[in-house]
Amino acid sequence: MGRLYVLGTDTDVGKTQVACEILRLARRRGHTVLPFKPALSGYRPGGNDSTALLHAAGMSPDHAAAITPFRYATPIAPGLAEDAEHFTTNRPPSTTPLRRAEARLLALERTLAPALTLLEGAGGIWVPMPGGTWQPEWVRRLSPTCVLVARPGLGTINHTVLSLRALMDAGLHPVGFVLCATTVRAHAQRDTCRVLEQHTALPYLGTLAYRRVSTRTSPSSQSTSLTECDGHDWLDARFWDALELGTRAGHGLFPDAKSFKNRVEDVDSDGTELVPPDDLG
Repeated sequence: MGRLYVLGTDTDVGKTQVACEILRLARRRGHTVLPFKPALSGYRPGGNDSTALLHAAGMSPDHAAAITPFRYATPIAPGLAEDAEHFTTNRPPSTTPLRRAEARLLALERTLAPALTLLEGAGGIWVPMPGGTWQPEWVRRLSPTCVLVARPGLGTINHTVLSLRALMDAGLHPVGFVLCATTVRAHAQRDTCRVLEQHTALPYLGTLAYRRVSTRTSPSSQSTSLTECDGHDWLDARFWDALELGTRAGHGLFPDAKSFKNRVEDVDSDGTELVPPDDLG
């Protein structure tokens, strides 16, 4: 199945919720999975997006640092949390952080050999990232195959069309869009979804409904809107078909042995450590 990047029209639109559900559904289909979130702002030890993704993937929360190489306590764009001067001066950007994230991801995939690697983005689309880079460059390098998450409500058409156009203008390959209800009153309107499909020529792949979860000791209990689908595959079958088609087209593939070696030689030129923790599993 390869790699898939989960991106959002904005922050707090439900990217983590959707990513967790995709991981759970893929596991129920018998696929091995690996979550990866290159950069995380507003990091809190013990309960954060990375631990929620690991919980959904059936992995230990102890591996949060391994799947999220760049973590910042300040809840602003990762690039600004690292060094805002990259974006406010003429300092040239550096791709070193991106190459280090790629090296980490390749090493994890080499060790775990997942059928699906699910990456989660930060915020919306044009987000400042470490090294003075922008998020589309990270998506292009790590997995051009992506899915867009939007929130249902006023403004959905505008936000979704602009975001999908931005992805396609950047040379990326969105397989479609999903909606995530992050509040009790949020509901997807059929006409909205039809308009978006007609105008973007991309499929509406489903809506993740809002559900409260019972209080329990798990990473996912950090948010009342982080839900489990109770075995119900709310995703349109076209989503899984698109992943298979994207894999055959070469978008977001896990590298074969030759290309893996070539990419590692490239990203390891600065001495980046490629071996994940020995106990990762």
